[in-house]
Amino acid sequence: MFSSKKEVVLLKVVIQ
Repeated sequence: MFSSKKEVVLLKVVIQ
């Protein structure tokens, strides 16, 4: 998916 897991976490936070 993304290069970093932090990007995924950030995306989840933005979605919430």
